Amino acid sequence: MTRIRRRSCVLILTAACVTALACGLFALTSARPDPGPGSFDDTLRNPMGPRDHSQRVDRLDLIDTPDVFAGGRAESVVPHRTAASGLELAQQDSDVFPHRGTWTSPERTTDFPFTELIPSWNLVAPAETGGCFHVRTRDGRNREWSPWLYAGCWGRVVLPRQGDRVTRFAGGAVRTDMPLLVLRLPADAYQVRATLQSFDLDPAVSPRLRRVAVAYSGWVADPDERKRLRGRDAPVDGWVRDLPVPHVRQHDAPLPLRESVCLPACITMVMRHAGVERELTENALAVYDPEHGLFGNGGRGVGRAGALDLDGWLQRVGDWNQVKALIGRGQPVVAAVQTQRGEHVIVVRGFTASGDVIVNDPLDRGAGGTVRPAAELGREWFGAGGFACVIRVSAGR
Repeated sequence: MTRIRRRSCVLILTAACVTALACGLFALTSARPDPGPGSFDDTLRNPMGPRDHSQRVDRLDLIDTPDVFAGGRAESVVPHRTAASGLELAQQDSDVFPHRGTWTSPERTTDFPFTELIPSWNLVAPAETGGCFHVRTRDGRNREWSPWLYAGCWGRVVLPRQGDRVTRFAGGAVRTDMPLLVLRLPADAYQVRATLQSFDLDPAVSPRLRRVAVAYSGWVADPDERKRLRGRDAPVDGWVRDLPVPHVRQHDAPLPLRESVCLPACITMVMRHAGVERELTENALAVYDPEHGLFGNGGRGVGRAGALDLDGWLQRVGDWNQVKALIGRGQPVVAAVQTQRGEHVIVVRGFTASGDVIVNDPLDRGAGGTVRPAAELGREWFGAGGFACVIRVSAGR
């Protein structure tokens, strides 16, 4: 069976950074095996709204190894010529413009039924190239597959035609401003599809697909099964530390941007921690989602990191032990929180010996490093779905 790397945590970033009061909106949501009346619409409308997440189980699949790529179906797409892993367009004569090719992942049967799924991707796209992404799921009861659902694009592309740009069907819908797929009933498998494109007349110029990440979530009522699936009760070491994450203030952005760029500010912080120096304004303009007119699309946030050869993905976390494990490995985390003033995005960079949380808040006009009570911040983060973003140095850098 094709191996896909899995992790027990997971994520997603914000749907909209619109004002300082509603600066970010990660979006995912709890997945009940049988959603109650109205819960599908409520979740789709407000993924960070109040709900009980105590039975939620999350999983993260990283699709980024040569074996997994080789196990998919490729049409005019080949392994990258020089990188250790990844895909690019085949160099061949074609009468089609732009040059394009498609890779479809193997069917992935999940570890448990799920009703929420967050795709994200790392695509290095030279000028005049890009890619579009779709996902589909298999109904756990009747075993029928959904249509291919449009999730988003990166770089220069011809957008899918109307018939290939489906975002809603009888069983669910995609919010492409995150992106987030919400299902009415549980699914037990998924597939992803990447369509690479190049407008350059030189056939050697191609985007490079480095990774696709899929975070899925479901509700598990049985406590023993839930504990087994979560598998996160092991003690965590090395979490009492303060990572040197540079602070970036969103109010230092140009006036037209400053009330809307909490996500780009956080992406800038963690990228600089990973050794990639880019200005806030440059990152904000790269992250900007022209389809929806916003700076807060989490998929585009990690897409920006991936385009600069960093690893990045969306995921969810459910408790502080998961976050402590990341901090213990030297990994800061971008968190989507729900405060009394609205949705916002911050960077978690460490913990005190007493367990309180050290954060960089892009609204902080000081030097960052604010200490927040863990119980209070946990309600704002985990209680709103635990949406998060991870960006790190890639193994190849």
